Amino acid sequence: MVDGDTIKWNGESVRLLGIDTPELSKPKCAKELELAKAAKDAMILLLDPSQHPSLRFVGKRDKYGRKLVHAYSNHKPVAEIMISRGLAVAYFGRGPHKDWCNAR
Repeated sequence: MVDGDTIKWNGESVRLLGIDTPELSKPKCAKELELAKAAKDAMILLLDPSQHPSLRFVGKRDKYGRKLVHAYSNHKPVAEIMISRGLAVAYFGRGPHKDWCNAR
């Protein structure tokens, strides 16, 4: 597991489509770090084998070479779950990133 929106799957880095989570590697403040850890922990639980996780590769890679995927946990979209928990925002590769330091 790398963070809340990038994971290792079968030894390869993959980027979950449709969400952006707080940065774990370079947080801008303590609040962002706290939320990033919570997002990572949630992702670990959602992709646990007991949750029957699956990924659907969309046939593209991002600018870092990561496969772009839709992720599912118990057949439910992981992006929707993370957004509903306040651990991610909808993101489709364009526009500004959320300011997690001032998030409510």
